[in-house]
Amino acid sequence: MNSFFVTFVVALFLFHQPLNAHLSSGHFLTDSTQSHLTSSSDNEITEAISITSLALEGKIIKAEKKFAKERTFWEVEVISPTGSTVELQVSTEEDKILAIIAEEGPFDYELIVGDALKKFSEVRAQAESVSASKVLKWKLVESKSGMQYHFWMFTKGGAAQLKIDAVTGERIMKKSAKKKK
Repeated sequence: MNSFFVTFVVALFLFHQPLNAHLSSGHFLTDSTQSHLTSSSDNEITEAISITSLALEGKIIKAEKKFAKERTFWEVEVISPTGSTVELQVSTEEDKILAIIAEEGPFDYELIVGDALKKFSEVRAQAESVSASKVLKWKLVESKSGMQYHFWMFTKGGAAQLKIDAVTGERIMKKSAKKKK
């Protein structure tokens, strides 16, 4: 799929234009781009955008297909209503969000990632109360033990990272290494 087509689909989505109407008209599409339309993989971008829109309110500014070792996913960037940029990694094959990364605030928004996960606003408030400081950046990632929120704060002792289980809301403590005798 060429970058023009991806940009075209994202632009249509942002302006709430019906995609099928534009695609069937053939306007602005080359023959090679139109031939891609019959492939089921071309619907992936619209599915990734749909999953993202359900998870976070905001303006989608970028959607790019990425290839990892064992999976393919879409990296979708959103500008939240408060003006911060949030990156979502979306698997259309698994129909789920794999990760969410926010490098800068404000973080005054809500995410709807799934019924099983704790609300982002509650977990962020918990992290800020534990450290008595504001979140600098955060991410939601898949780990061996399940989904986790990772928060970075600036404390009196310097920058600190706090991990919270996304399902239970419990703080994840680092395991201390046993001393050898």
